[in-house]
Amino acid sequence: MPSSAEVQLRTESVCNLMSQIVNTVGNEPSMGLYRIQEHCKKSSRDLVSSKLLIMRTDKRVQGAYYDSDYAIGAVSDLGTVRSQVAECQSNVEKALEYKRLLNARSAKK
Repeated sequence: MPSSAEVQLRTESVCNLMSQIVNTVGNEPSMGLYRIQEHCKKSSRDLVSSKLLIMRTDKRVQGAYYDSDYAIGAVSDLGTVRSQVAECQSNVEKALEYKRLLNARSAKK
């Protein structure tokens, strides 16, 4: 059986170890939260400026999307416009031919 001094030494060693563990466990959450709070304070300015940059970029992207969507609609409508332009061109040619005929008839009189 160990002597009383040896038991005393082991008991003190175990008590010190338990005290350190309890202190570490007790203090670690508050230290962790403190570090998180400090990190938030340091990075909040960068986060705000990044958020503003993202919001400005989002507005530009939405504008570009609207423009491209409008352009796609305009290009897809070109197929129907082509036939209408061809019809207008044929009507102008007919009108010019009628004008020539009228001018020729009026010149004969």
